[in-house]
Amino acid sequence: MEENVLLRRHPSIRNHLSLIVWPVLAIPVLIYLLHVYVWGKWLETPMPWWVYLIVIMLLLMFPLYAWFRSLFRTYMVTSRSVFSRRGLFSRYSNEIRIRDIRGINVSQSLLQRIMNVGRVGFSSAAGDEEEVQFLGVRDPEGVKRLVQEQMAEIKDHANGE
Repeated sequence: MEENVLLRRHPSIRNHLSLIVWPVLAIPVLIYLLHVYVWGKWLETPMPWWVYLIVIMLLLMFPLYAWFRSLFRTYMVTSRSVFSRRGLFSRYSNEIRIRDIRGINVSQSLLQRIMNVGRVGFSSAAGDEEEVQFLGVRDPEGVKRLVQEQMAEIKDHANGE
């Protein structure tokens, strides 16, 4: 049986929504507060353009961080195994063979359910914890179904059907 990649995903950027929404909402508020209370009260001069630029750049670092965090994590389901890999300079990876999977857990908060993202954890009989976790993955129930289908196919193949 040849190994094929069935699913390759990165964590959804929707999982880091707070790192995107709050800075965007905070930009006008912070600029207003700086303008009224710092420059208006104490300095009594107009606020220079570079202050606006610094505030915007600092607050846009949060969405950039969320994007990088998502970019350097990869989750894969192949016809034989499930694995996650993370890191840019250092690499960390966890893998579990599909035939060794004994439990698949999906967890989602209310907001994650609305956004259709969540955590999928895979465990085997060898350990007490989940060996592989897909964090913030899009359509976690679909990922679970895909792995369950592969588990059934491998079982049928082993039984000679």
